[in-house]
Formats: sequence, C-alpha cells, structure tokens
Amino acid sequence: MANLEVAPWVGELLNDRTSHTIYTHAGIGSGKTFAHVLKHSNWFLENQDCPLSWWLEPTHTLVEQGAIPEWKKYFDLRNWKEGREYRLLNSKPIKIYLYSGLNTHEIAFLSADRPEHLVAANIGALSVDEAGSTKAAAVEYAVGRVRDKRANYSQVWMFGAPQGMNHFADKANFQGHKESLIEGIKFLERSFEISTYENENNLAPGYIARQLQMFGHNPNKVLSWIYGKFTSFFEGRAHPDYDSAKDRHELEADPGTVLYLAWDFNVQPLAWVAGQRRYCIDPLYLTDGHRYITVGESSGSSNTIMDGCAEFIRQFDPKVFETTPIRITGDANGHSRSVRASGSCYDDAKRYLKEFYRDVKVIAPAVNPEVAVRVEATNKAFSYSLALVHKDHKNLDRSLLVTAWEAGTKNLKKPQGEDWTHWGEAFGYWISQMMENERLGSIILPTVMRA
Repeated sequence: MANLEVAPWVGELLNDRTSHTIYTHAGIGSGKTFAHVLKHSNWFLENQDCPLSWWLEPTHTLVEQGAIPEWKKYFDLRNWKEGREYRLLNSKPIKIYLYSGLNTHEIAFLSADRPEHLVAANIGALSVDEAGSTKAAAVEYAVGRVRDKRANYSQVWMFGAPQGMNHFADKANFQGHKESLIEGIKFLERSFEISTYENENNLAPGYIARQLQMFGHNPNKVLSWIYGKFTSFFEGRAHPDYDSAKDRHELEADPGTVLYLAWDFNVQPLAWVAGQRRYCIDPLYLTDGHRYITVGESSGSSNTIMDGCAEFIRQFDPKVFETTPIRITGDANGHSRSVRASGSCYDDAKRYLKEFYRDVKVIAPAVNPEVAVRVEATNKAFSYSLALVHKDHKNLDRSLLVTAWEAGTKNLKKPQGEDWTHWGEAFGYWISQMMENERLGSIILPTVMRA
C-alpha cells in the first residue's frame, strides 16, 4: 500500500473492536469519510465469514459523488485491481464486491431517499455517512439490520459534519467512551470530535482559509464545520430538516382525537395551524408510531379573531367535531388585551368556539420560548420523523421552506409586506410545546450486540 499519512484518531478508530456504535462528528475536509472507508475495509478483512454490509448516504447522488470516489482512492492506494481484488457494480443500489481469496463480501451502497432499497437483510456492519443529514427513521431501520451472527464483531459507524442540533447531535454529542446497561448487557459507544486542521497535511494549500472566507463570519458554523462541534447555525434556511417531498401525509382530522389550534398573532393576517397527535405510518419509511400532523391551516385572509375562528369552524364541521376536545395554543401574546379582541385574543377565540364545540380550553403558555428554541424543536421533530404536514397545506409548506434567519442574529427574517413566516411560527409554537413531552435524548436506536 502506498504511504498514507493519517491523524492519530484514525488509528484509534481502526483498532476499536469493542464499541457497538462509533460516532465521528468532524469538520469538512477532515478526512472522516476516507477514514471510515479504511475502517469498513479493515472490518471486512477481520469478518470474512460475513457476506454483507451496508453503506448509507442521505441521497443516491452522495453515493455516486461522495462514497464511491473515496473507495476508488482506497483501491488505488492499495494497488488493488478491479476484477482481481474487487468489483464495482453500477446497479441500483450500487455494490462493491471485495475478494479475499477465500470469500467474497458485498457492500451495498444505499440512499436514505430510496427506502425501497432498505429491504430486510442480515448485515454485519453499517456505515452511515452524513449522519446529520439523514433522517433518524432511515438510520433506525438500517441499524436494525445489523444482526448477522457470522460476524466476529458487529459495529455501526455514524459520521459526518454537524448539521445543527438534530438526532445526530442527540446521539453523538460527547467525546470519548460511553457505557450503558441495556437488558443486562453493556452497550458501548464511542465518539470522536475531529477538527479539519487534523487533516491539513492532506488538503490543498489554502483550503481551510477558503472555507473561513465563505462562512467565517458565522462563529457557530466555524465551530461545526471546522472544529466538528454541535451548534445551531442561525444563518440561511431556518428549517433545513423539513423535506417538502417527504414530510407529508394525506390523513384527515379524526373527531375522536384532541384537536390543537395554534395561532400566530404578531402581525396581520392572523395565521393558525390545526394539528393532532396521531398514531400513523410514516409515508416514506413505513415505520409506525405517534406523530404530530397538521389537519388544517388558515387561508391568510383573516384579520380578526372572529374571522379566524369562522375559518376553523368551516373546516371542522361542528356536527362532526362537536365533542372533540379543542385545545387552543400558540403565541403567548394572545393572553394580552388586543385591539383585535374585546378581551384577550385567547378569551375571544375560546368564547367564539364554545358556541359550537363542547370542550374548548386554552393551553397556550404564558411566555413564548425563544425563537431559537422553537425552531430547534421544529427541526428536531422533522429530523426524527415526528412531524408531518398535510399535502394540501400550501401556506405552511411554503413557510417552512422559505423562512430564513436574519444574518448575524437569532431572529427570523421578516421582509416588509411578506407574511410567509406566520404559519411556520404558529406551527412552531405548537410543536415546541408538544416536544417538551418527547424524551428524544433517551431514545435508543436498535442495539447492535456481539454475535
């Protein structure tokens, strides 16, 4: 093999055969993907009786443009020839076959946006690249396949640059070793926090300086994308974990389930979003569980509480929803007296709705959570596939797609004359309140134990 200079942490990664899951949160250009090519290949050489492992990327494009070039670089460094030591099959999914002389091992390169390829299989190891950009549901499904008893030891490797405070942060935001007891078995985890500077000798001159020139004005991005630390970005799109093509549903409101009505009162027009916590199947990964789904939204034409309530009543026929518990929440400013209402906004909303529904209560908090807290809760809900937007809710969909941070602040950008932020904020008030009851940090993905 040609001479290769790697950072000391790579040697530690290669020599770790006892951790069940290893996380690497690292700066861009830190060599994390290639390091895990080395790890994955080394694992194959030590587990030759196991015929199959997986490599997971967020998209098929990243398989083609990210993972495969790194594997080809590895083959070149080892002077391995295609057809002799390995074979690359450009199928769907792409596969690499490794030949040891005694056994053949298949690595299937799967994309999280093609769940039809995440079919039932027994694998011995799993690499998850760009883990912060991959939905938790896809990771959970793939980890559940790591169960081949023929492996001498099974491992999951999750790695990538931090992408905000999502499910990857919940799992990997520590350094060193972590041990927990699960069903009487010691479950071992390890996390590496790696800086781009640790791979500087393998980068083009001026690479780091160019990156700092691009995003150096944002201290949190420097911490994440250079030093590998988990932070919130406060720049660019506010809801990057929302995928308009995937995080959607077609369910209609259920009269037997609590119906939440969440308001944003900051400016006109008044905006509201209606939602429910429903036991349903994720439309992409077909996993079941409770999710927060939207079942109604305002049109954007209401300027008074009465108008907004009238819209709600038209959408939720009292003949059907008369006994449905209605819980009003949203912007804490609705507790204050308003020129739009005879009392407070919430008092008026409750009074109007009680004329048509038997069980109406206001549950809005007295104080709004900070904008950053709301946005982070919303992103985390989408990251874990806990939130879904109805396919017909165009106002909320647009709001989540285009709402952005005001540069250099922790405030959302609100251009004069535009109203797109309102629905996302109404939704965020509700989701942040609901997510207080979700113990995401304690969620254990399917465990990988020694065979």
